[in-house]
Amino acid sequence: MALLLAVAALSAVSNSTAVSPRTRVAAPEYLSQVLKDWRGAKKQGGVDTLTRLEFANRALAVAEIAFGRERYEALRFAAGLDAGGDSAELQAARELALARTIALYIDDGDMMGEFVLRVLRDDAHDQSLRARVRSSTHSDSVRAACEFFPVDGLLDRALDDGEITTQERDLAVAVLQGIATNYGEAKYPLSAKSWAEFANRGVASLRELVLAGERAPELVGLDVTGGEVRLSALRGKAVLLCFWGDWCLPCRSHYARQRQLVSHLAGKPFALLGVNSDPDRAVLEVVSVKEDMRWSNVWDGAEGTAGKIATRWGVRGWPTWYLLDAQGIVRTRWRGVPAQTEIDAALETWIPKAR
Repeated sequence: MALLLAVAALSAVSNSTAVSPRTRVAAPEYLSQVLKDWRGAKKQGGVDTLTRLEFANRALAVAEIAFGRERYEALRFAAGLDAGGDSAELQAARELALARTIALYIDDGDMMGEFVLRVLRDDAHDQSLRARVRSSTHSDSVRAACEFFPVDGLLDRALDDGEITTQERDLAVAVLQGIATNYGEAKYPLSAKSWAEFANRGVASLRELVLAGERAPELVGLDVTGGEVRLSALRGKAVLLCFWGDWCLPCRSHYARQRQLVSHLAGKPFALLGVNSDPDRAVLEVVSVKEDMRWSNVWDGAEGTAGKIATRWGVRGWPTWYLLDAQGIVRTRWRGVPAQTEIDAALETWIPKAR
């Protein structure tokens, strides 16, 4: 209903530069000035409701006289301001920007596609608008954006830190495959690539994630002596796999703990395996001796954190630790510094017990 009222109000405000007479601004004004003032206001501290309303109205005024990309960006700015539920005037300004954008760009794959992905966020109101856009547009690019949005955040979370479940991954894969099938030739918003290219790349990345409850991929590398190390050769033991580098301060803080762990669990079906990300192999060799590392460490190549092993395992933060059970199934993943109590509890669960 609010959107319908905003649409009806378009003609009423077309000759006005503001929603509220208290915050009326003079036109013409360029959006660049509005955005510059907005950044300055934010730097000075919290932006209160009245200030947000002022900027919403200034952006709406720009949209009334601007053309092309500037008009769209002005409307997107106003529509993206958080109304916060504390101001009917600010909510009305946002609704007006939403209605104006949809009316102007409903079939524009670039602008409306981006608008769906970046502005129509995941509350009930915006879900309703997305459904309305999906049913009204003639653009496959816009339809794809509407269908992709529910897993947009999920894909970002998966690729940023891998913290998703297998069920979430299956959902994201299914959505992406559907988009590639139904809208593959449509252009991804504001990009040279197609939705098929985007979707297929996402599916490939999701399928390579190393998730808890799944079998770990093979890992092969050379240790400091030049000997080959294979993760699969450690089956029958619980394996604590640590991605580290001497360049990483939190990683260095773990050396003593790792020595104690290896000493404490000597003789038990347990192995500690490190994957080193220092670009210079000599660093691994020196640190291994200096820190008395009596466990295997493989070097991940001169690419450092972009090495083949870390890339295959989707490691994006150092240190990252994985605990594998005796069958090679990933049971736990820690990104950052895990508490010793967490490590101890996990090892107690997954180290095979003597019969």
